[in-house]
Amino acid sequence: MTMSRTQPYSSRHAAPTPLARWAVVVGEFGMGPRSQATFQLLRHRPLWAALAVLTVLSLRLDNSVRTDEALGLFVGSWIRRAWATGEDVYSRPDTFYGGVPSLYPPLASLVESIGGLLGVRLMSLLLMAFATIAVFVLTDALFDTGQGWRPGSLAALLFASSGPVLVQAHLALPGTVGIALLLCALALGVRAARCSADNRWRALSAALGAGGLVGLSIIVSYPTLLAVPFALAALFANARAAGPPDIIQHYRLALLLGAIQAPVLALVVVGPQWLTGAWVTLTQVSAGAGFGSVLLHIVGWTIVPLGLALLASRVVSGPALAVVRPLAVGVAVLAGRQALAGGDLTAYLGLAVALAVPGAGMLLAKLAKVRYGWAALVAVGYAALTTGMAQSQDVFGSWPDSTPLVRQVSYAVDAMPWIRMVGESPEAVQYGMWGRLEPWQVQATYPGSFRYNGLSDLDALRAALADNYVQLVFFDGSTEAGRLIDPTAYGFRLTDTVAQSGTTNGAWRIYQRFDAVPAR
Repeated sequence: MTMSRTQPYSSRHAAPTPLARWAVVVGEFGMGPRSQATFQLLRHRPLWAALAVLTVLSLRLDNSVRTDEALGLFVGSWIRRAWATGEDVYSRPDTFYGGVPSLYPPLASLVESIGGLLGVRLMSLLLMAFATIAVFVLTDALFDTGQGWRPGSLAALLFASSGPVLVQAHLALPGTVGIALLLCALALGVRAARCSADNRWRALSAALGAGGLVGLSIIVSYPTLLAVPFALAALFANARAAGPPDIIQHYRLALLLGAIQAPVLALVVVGPQWLTGAWVTLTQVSAGAGFGSVLLHIVGWTIVPLGLALLASRVVSGPALAVVRPLAVGVAVLAGRQALAGGDLTAYLGLAVALAVPGAGMLLAKLAKVRYGWAALVAVGYAALTTGMAQSQDVFGSWPDSTPLVRQVSYAVDAMPWIRMVGESPEAVQYGMWGRLEPWQVQATYPGSFRYNGLSDLDALRAALADNYVQLVFFDGSTEAGRLIDPTAYGFRLTDTVAQSGTTNGAWRIYQRFDAVPAR
């Protein structure tokens, strides 16, 4: 076939030279369906790019152990020792830990005992890598049309570069496990619905497994419970559109049966106290900054993925809308819950991003088909990447390096092995000194945490200092005890002042009493 001089060149004609072939590619950017052969690189390689982005941007983050990390690793080590020796874990971690304590903390502490803090953080990175792959599979299974850019690739890139995901990929937290399990459950559930017409029993088995992952995500990380109804609603809507009508009900029943397996097993094995922990976690409200200011901060953190997800629910039509809409509602609920909870902005926002990116990836794939859509993709990608990098770096600079504090306290422990101490945010000391200190030797000043001779909080601490029940104190002014109590009035001496890196004029003040230290 030959072309006349007036006939426009298109991809239907063989490119006579390499330069002409590139002209076809550039000329067709954003102008309709693309040739799968021409755009094979664009359709299949971005997943590897997303995994590379996740790995590089998370590994660049660095700081000492964070308070909630230290708490989980300390409690996990204590639980593992209790399993081996039969001693009691008397602090009741089920009331303050964000998941069933006997699940994630022992595993994380075991990994930490082998690979250190970096090792357990690498485990989190691996879990988030699986979550990124699940996003790719899930979004493609839901929305890929076989033409243009794969929505799964765009969703995976958006997920891997978001601030909450980068933070959780480098912290040893149960929320990372919850997100990974939930996304894997969604991907498995969608794939099960797609194969239901070919193999009914295989589809029902996969649906049962997907439900099991959903249930496990609930008891590993309590906040996941808020995302589960919307995830299941999306799976139900997808089944209605993809599966044969005669097995839709069986598919949904398998999902529900799988989802209740893990919670029922937790009730039987662990007992009802995990429900108390879930209630405390999900109803906790911050008494600090106002709802409006926190909400604005949240919008700044997740404006790209969450904004695209909410926009997709408004502009998408057809069968896809039935899947996108419950996910978008879940995004709004999780963002609102994060505004009420305050504090750590990754607690619920990681889940919100997980529900947001499938719809966002689909919207971006549609955008890529319009003229100059590539320019919009570049702008969105740049905004997501730069904000994710800046936000994750800000989070890792928000707590001081506790290494100098642990080192100074270790000197006192070397001299007085059975010393008792009390401090503000003592989790880093409990974690860093595990194996050298017994749990009863370190106590906190949080409201309701310190009790002595029938007293509690400030009264109990004052009485304990006066009676020589405590011999070392470290304060930084973060609680009422550190601001109101002067240990020198009870015979203590100020021995060290340890500056807190990353904070403004912050420091730990270490007080010690040297007279009549008990032998044990």
